[in-house]
Amino acid sequence: MGWLYQKYRPKTFDEMLGQETAVKQLKTMVSQKTVAHAVLMTGPSGCGKTTAARILAVEAGAHPTLGVTEINCALTNGVDAVREIESKSHLKPLGSTAKVFILDEFHAVTGAAQRGLLKLLEDTPAHLYFILCTTNPEKLEKPVVTRCVNIKFDNMPVAVLKRLVEKVIAEEGLDPSKLPESALIAQAADGSARKALVILEQLITTDRPSEWHGILETVSQDSDFFPMVRDMYAGKFVLSQWGPKLKDLPESEVESLRMCILSYGCSILCSGRISNQDRVVEIMDAFKDPFFSSKKPGFVLQLVKVAEYNYYSPNQRR
Repeated sequence: MGWLYQKYRPKTFDEMLGQETAVKQLKTMVSQKTVAHAVLMTGPSGCGKTTAARILAVEAGAHPTLGVTEINCALTNGVDAVREIESKSHLKPLGSTAKVFILDEFHAVTGAAQRGLLKLLEDTPAHLYFILCTTNPEKLEKPVVTRCVNIKFDNMPVAVLKRLVEKVIAEEGLDPSKLPESALIAQAADGSARKALVILEQLITTDRPSEWHGILETVSQDSDFFPMVRDMYAGKFVLSQWGPKLKDLPESEVESLRMCILSYGCSILCSGRISNQDRVVEIMDAFKDPFFSSKKPGFVLQLVKVAEYNYYSPNQRR
């Protein structure tokens, strides 16, 4: 599983979809030969951070095999790892004009290890670059953040994911009539191109429409807030239980949670087995638009409105 995602991974900035602002920043650095030696890429899972990091590494002059070292910080995240990086950082790689360390899931690095990396981030040799990728920038030490150029990635719009799915279906020679509508796949992908292609790959493996809703529903359950989403659609008053956790919800995860709400509602409608279609439609309509301007306050306001819909009769609502 995963061949579609790997096959259609962008190899240049021009091939990247739905990240216009981030890509413009990166292309400007490359064209002006001002690639920062410490770059921090933030954004939700599956939005293209690691892909962009690999492209930037090559554009900075690193050979994709000889000059690039990727480290999964979820597995390697202590002071010893930083010491190993430091021991290798001053050695110029053979066959490559630059040496790039891509530190993925950087939020998993311990505080002591982050502080141990500060000197390298500040005084990097001319041939050395660091690209830090994280879904949780709030867990980073502030001195690390201030030493990096921050490139922010966002969830990909549903319209962009829909075009991506349709493109892959066409290029793979698949029959669209034997798959759910591309818009449904895009909605279920939670703003992630990777997840959209993983879903598509799962759908290809079955020709039974009865299994579609299970595949579309499963992908939304990896959110920590999925139980809240499920309870909300079940008509429960969720704010009393989930209010404290929502208070700590990072702004960067608001769009992911919004997409989780939409994708689960989509799977309910696709199942055809619903007792209250009006409530499902009401909830999905409340979260159909992004909260790029109002951010978390706007998101919580919609939750309150949905709670009123669930808790009060039509005559009691404001």
